[in-house]
Amino acid sequence: YTEMLMGATLYEKIKRKEMNDPLRNRKLKALKKSHENEKATTLSKIPDEVKALFLQIGFASTNNRNYRPVLILGPYDVSPGEVRNCWLSKFHEVSRDGVLR
Repeated sequence: YTEMLMGATLYEKIKRKEMNDPLRNRKLKALKKSHENEKATTLSKIPDEVKALFLQIGFASTNNRNYRPVLILGPYDVSPGEVRNCWLSKFHEVSRDGVLR
């Protein structure tokens, strides 16, 4: 319990420091612009027929030939993290040689 309380206290201290940073708005605008540029660049490389599939429901075959429902997602339909990184990694592999491994 003590460690949780210390963690929560540290989080609040860091949050307060960030909220009081006089350069906060400038940093947020730069971060947002950087993200938007990266997103636009990435999405511009994806064919329109692929982008049209984003957020669509479909079916995919599993190894044993059973079909399961799937939701087709683009890299920015999910939060930053492992899923997005995996998506982008596979996309870059395909972009290099045209073959999904």
